[in-house]
Amino acid sequence: GCTEEGPRQALQEIHGEDKAKILKAGKVTRLRMNPEPKKDGRKKMRLLVRGDTQPDHWTKGPTDSPVASGESIRMLIFGGEASDEEETIATIDVKSAFRQSLPFGDNEDPKYVAYSPYKGAQLRVFRLLSSLYGMVDAIRSAVHRGLEFLE
Repeated sequence: GCTEEGPRQALQEIHGEDKAKILKAGKVTRLRMNPEPKKDGRKKMRLLVRGDTQPDHWTKGPTDSPVASGESIRMLIFGGEASDEEETIATIDVKSAFRQSLPFGDNEDPKYVAYSPYKGAQLRVFRLLSSLYGMVDAIRSAVHRGLEFLE
């Protein structure tokens, strides 16, 4: 998942004194668990950032996603004139955009989130390494970072 080390890691757990300092400073935005029912009866559990509680300074620029509708893409592909030039059309699935996004830069302020799996459980604190579902500008950020990766 998003806490396992590797290229898709989005969260790094913080422990000990560092965790206490972060909590004391109040620099933590809450995560919540969102169950997604599957057709076979299972539920996929996904951690989401509570975007309504995230600090304003996390959001850089516009929050709308630069995504064209399916109808627009079909019109461009099938309505255009034939050309001898080689063209490339690429798409990105929103579900995989976060896994493909680049990590936050070293020059960016660290972003911390916290999660409690059940009432009375110890609060777990994480540093966000890249965009995560629920962030106000998550889609724009993930798509932008993904496009930087492709260049």
